[in-house]
Amino acid sequence: MAKDYEDEDEEMEIRKRKGNPSNAGMSSGVLEEVETLVRAIKAGQLDARADLRGTKGSDREMLEGINEMLDAVVVPLNVAADYVDRISKGDIPAKITDSYKGDFNQIKNNLNQCIDAVNGLVADAGMLARAAVEGKLDTRADASKHMGDYRKIVDGVNDTLDAVIGPLNVAAEYVDRISKGDIPTKITDTYHGDFNEIKNNLNQCVDAVNALVGDAAMLARAAVEGKLDTRADASKHGGDFGKIVDGVNNTLDAVIGPLNVAAEYVDRISKGDIPEKITDTYQGDFNEIKNNLNQCVDAVNGLVAEAGRLAQAGIEGALDTRGDVSKYSGDYAKIVQGVNDTLDAVIGPLNVAAEYVDSISKGDIPQKITDEYKGDFNDIKNNLNRCIDAVNLLVADANMLAQAAVEGKLDTRADASKHGGDFGKIVDGVNNTLDAVIGPLNVAAEYVDRISKGDIPEKITDTYQGDFNEIKNNLNQCVDAVNGLVAEAGRLAQAGIEGALDTRGDVSKYSGDYAKIVQGVNDTLDAVIGPLNVAAEYVDSISKGDIPQKITDEYKGDFNDIKNNLNRCIDAVNLLVADAAMLANAAVEGKLETRADASKHGGDFGKIVHGVNDTLDAVIGPLNVAADYVDRISNGDIPDKIIDEYRGDFNVIKNNLNQCIDALRGLIVEDGGVAIDAAANKNMTARLKRDYQGAYATMKDNINMLIGNLQDALGQVATAADEVGSGSGQVASSSQELAAGSAQQAASL
Repeated sequence: MAKDYEDEDEEMEIRKRKGNPSNAGMSSGVLEEVETLVRAIKAGQLDARADLRGTKGSDREMLEGINEMLDAVVVPLNVAADYVDRISKGDIPAKITDSYKGDFNQIKNNLNQCIDAVNGLVADAGMLARAAVEGKLDTRADASKHMGDYRKIVDGVNDTLDAVIGPLNVAAEYVDRISKGDIPTKITDTYHGDFNEIKNNLNQCVDAVNALVGDAAMLARAAVEGKLDTRADASKHGGDFGKIVDGVNNTLDAVIGPLNVAAEYVDRISKGDIPEKITDTYQGDFNEIKNNLNQCVDAVNGLVAEAGRLAQAGIEGALDTRGDVSKYSGDYAKIVQGVNDTLDAVIGPLNVAAEYVDSISKGDIPQKITDEYKGDFNDIKNNLNRCIDAVNLLVADANMLAQAAVEGKLDTRADASKHGGDFGKIVDGVNNTLDAVIGPLNVAAEYVDRISKGDIPEKITDTYQGDFNEIKNNLNQCVDAVNGLVAEAGRLAQAGIEGALDTRGDVSKYSGDYAKIVQGVNDTLDAVIGPLNVAAEYVDSISKGDIPQKITDEYKGDFNDIKNNLNRCIDAVNLLVADAAMLANAAVEGKLETRADASKHGGDFGKIVHGVNDTLDAVIGPLNVAADYVDRISNGDIPDKIIDEYRGDFNVIKNNLNQCIDALRGLIVEDGGVAIDAAANKNMTARLKRDYQGAYATMKDNINMLIGNLQDALGQVATAADEVGSGSGQVASSSQELAAGSAQQAASL
């Protein structure tokens, strides 16, 4: 090699053209095939292999060793690249079951761990999506099953769900408590957007129901205290709440009006002020009371007329005149009969004296006799005079009683002590008769007066007969009815306080206007509670994830606001569920760049969608980097090491990729590339010197062995060439000798 050439390739080409002995006897394809493989590997064509066709012996073994070395390195890399590429596209493959060693086994384990982690994340996402569809809004993924940023993803989704569901649970609890009559305190927590609107609506509902409960309690207290003219101010209530209060006020007016009329009539009758008969129209028990009062008016008027007639008969001396008992019943008949009996008791002795004093017997009470008589006549005179005095006193007391009766002074009585003998008995009888008549009337007047003032007395237990017993029974029925109505009102009020809003008055226990009162209260409660029950049912369904259809019923006032708010809530939740399902489907399909449009959601719903989008970005970014790096490595484009900061499993993946880059860069570009380039340039002394593990260490040993084998083969070729050179010299010398002998022979010839 006396001449130096500027280009070694040129030198090789010149030697080939000149038939340099150093290449004589060597397979021309071995070095060319190695050079071709080196260029292919540098170009990232990791599936390139040496062409064994036409090779034999050690050349074939050498090329087969290189191919096996490449298979041992490239196959695991291709598997890893395919798996990472599929994972990056959302196509999660089955775990790798092939056996590898060293770093390739570590890569396999890392990929399998990645598959487990992604499958776990997909499973939890699907579980949360199903739970959301099924309305199980308290369902959360178990973040402890995930590591690193995967755990942060699950924590983020859980926190997002908590942020959405918390206000909904508060709203559901408040509507449920209100629907049960357990009126909570107003919400003081701070919300935004639609959640703040729901909070304000619930607080308005709490105020409205508290005002309604307060007026109901006030009316109940007024009824217990007998303040029957107390009414609630309906103007303080809105919508159907105002109608409820108006309905209760109207119901009280309908009940108390007839009671006031009855109380007034009994009071006037008890005072002797007999009113005209009632001509107003009433229904049910109120009509029965009216008829009883009218009968009482007729009876008292008849009794007064009969007393006047008897008094007039007495004045006229028609002492045989008697009251017509057949026109009366009960104690009224007894009164007339008692008066008749009293008259008979008085007139009997007078009839005895009538034969003596006809005028006295005819009721023409004369002046006292002033004439002087003696003997029995004087006794008769004295008797007659005493009789005249007694009769005059009796007439005076009768007139006094009659006048008192006319004036309604029913507690007026004659002084029986001023009368002697049977006259005293007559006066006692009349007094007793009046007591028998007026006592029940006073009791009835007192009871009606107390009932009219809301002071419901105990039932009458005294024994009466005839009409007085019927009055007693009627008053007792009235006491029972009013007590029942008060108890029913108290029961409804207590049910309202306890939130038992489906409680209604038992109409079947009442009749007439009392039944109408109870039915009116029931209808009022139905009008109020119906919309509240719908709202409670809807919020309860939404809180359980069972999103109902929008409300289409017509409401007014605050109920319409509640309806509109619930419908907007349904729209918002449906949109959130739809976006969650869309993201879940996109994740299942591997469309990891899919995001929900947060601008379509308001308030915290928008924050939820932003949070999920940010969570997806945080998860998918590192995966895309890993996929890009593995893809570049699989294409022979060895990238720079990753310098971005990651945490958890993403940091493990980054470190694994960086280790892979270091190993490949050293094996292919730096350490291995230098050795292979030196061999390609006929420098067979270069070797791979770095430390490698697993298949990379095997590849390093195979490459070093390959270069060593090539060096040995080239040495053998050089030796053979030298031997061929020596043989060529000998052949030349022999040829010269032969030529000389031939020349001699030629000369001889």
